[in-house]
Amino acid sequence: MRIPMSVGNMNWRYALSEVLLIIVGVTIALAGTAWYEGKQKRREEISALQHLRETLAEDVEEIVRYQSQIHEFDRDIRKLIAHIESDQPYTDELDDYFGSLASWRSATVRTAPFEALKSGGFELISSSVLRRKLVAFYEDTYPNLQSNSDIDKNFVRQKVWAYFFDRFHKPNATTKNWRPIDYEQMRAEPQVLNFCKWRIRSLNTFLMRDFEIAIAQIHDLLSDIDAEVGVPDIVN
Repeated sequence: MRIPMSVGNMNWRYALSEVLLIIVGVTIALAGTAWYEGKQKRREEISALQHLRETLAEDVEEIVRYQSQIHEFDRDIRKLIAHIESDQPYTDELDDYFGSLASWRSATVRTAPFEALKSGGFELISSSVLRRKLVAFYEDTYPNLQSNSDIDKNFVRQKVWAYFFDRFHKPNATTKNWRPIDYEQMRAEPQVLNFCKWRIRSLNTFLMRDFEIAIAQIHDLLSDIDAEVGVPDIVN
C-alpha cells in the first residue's frame, strides 16, 4: 500500500525539525561549555595577575628603599674622597662614610609567581603586550640588576672587607660604621681611595641605572595589570 504524498511530506518535515532541534541543542550546549570554560580561564587569569601584582607591589617598595640607600652610599663615598684628597684630619663623621664604602644592597624580586605562570601555561595571560613586558622584566631586567648587584657585593666583601678587617674596627657593632685604627697610615696608602673610586663607577655606571629601570618597569607592569584586572567582564 502506497503512503499518501501528504503523509510522506509530513514525516520528512517532522524528521527535519527533529534534526534541526538536535543541531540547535548541541550548538547551545557547546556554546555554553565554551562560555563556562572562558569564564573559568578568566577567573584563573585574574587570580594569577592579582597574586603577581601583590608580590611586585611589595618588591618595588624594597627596591625603592634600597635605591635610596645606594644614593646615600654614593654621597658618603664622594664626601670621603673629598675629605681624604684635601688632607683633612680624622673626624667621627668619617666612620659613617667608611661604613657606606663597606656596604652594599642587593635587590630581591620574588620570581615564583612568574615561574608558576610559565610552568602552568603562559598563554593564560590574554594580553600579549603584558606577556612581553613580564618576560622582559623577569628574564632580562631583573637578572641584569642581580648580576651587577652581585659584582658590587663581591667587590665589597672580597676587597673592602679584607682590607678593613686588618686596618679598621667597628666602634659600634649595631651600625654600619667602620673606624680606621690608624687614620694617617690609611690616608698614606692608596687602597681606600682606589676602593672609593671603583665603587663610584660601579654605583653610577650600573646600579643606579639598573635600579631606575627596574622600578620604572615594575610601575609599568602594575599599571598594566590593574588595567587587565579592571576589565568589565571580570566575574566574581
